[in-house]
Amino acid sequence: MTFNDRLKYILAFKKISQKKFASEVNMSESQLSKLLNSKKKPTTKELDNIIKVLNIPYDCAVGKVPLFDELLLSKAKAMTTTVLW
Repeated sequence: MTFNDRLKYILAFKKISQKKFASEVNMSESQLSKLLNSKKKPTTKELDNIIKVLNIPYDCAVGKVPLFDELLLSKAKAMTTTVLW
């Protein structure tokens, strides 16, 4: 899952609008849109603000640690490929 996919997912999960989130992380809505559409990578300062506002660990934001749903999906895929006798 890419950074922009993770960010979209977390915003949807936490029910935070893009407009509100852009304001909280001190960026314009167009800058946030570019982040969400992979047209821009976050600066260190932007990433720090995103992590702080969303209250998530750095490793989760950048993909070093899978999101909970990613763990469930990988486990479900493994279960469907395993034949139980």
